Amino acid sequence: ALLKGYQAEGHDSAHPDYGGNISHRAGGMKDLEKLTESGRQWNTDFGIHVNLVESYPEANHFGDNILVKPYQKAWDWMEQSYRMDYAKDLGSGQLFARLNQLRKELGAKSNLDWLY
Repeated sequence: ALLKGYQAEGHDSAHPDYGGNISHRAGGMKDLEKLTESGRQWNTDFGIHVNLVESYPEANHFGDNILVKPYQKAWDWMEQSYRMDYAKDLGSGQLFARLNQLRKELGAKSNLDWLY
């Protein structure tokens, strides 16, 4: 089962906040853990959607340091998003830091198996 919208205000909001911004409207980390744990009884593999392409101004990790320059507008969902510089994000270690933040928050018992 692919979980889109697990963070912030739902699907493609507040990227690139993979961790540290779990949707309180959807029950927060506690209910995310409950969902994935209860899914084991149906032999369900869970994955989450992470957007490595766009950054949204409402994100905690939104910043000039990972955006393409000159700025390139991307998807206009809740607010205008901007294209991320993949090489800079990966090369700086920021991408791994954000993914590790999510991994630490989920903990060792997590039933999340993959990223999309």
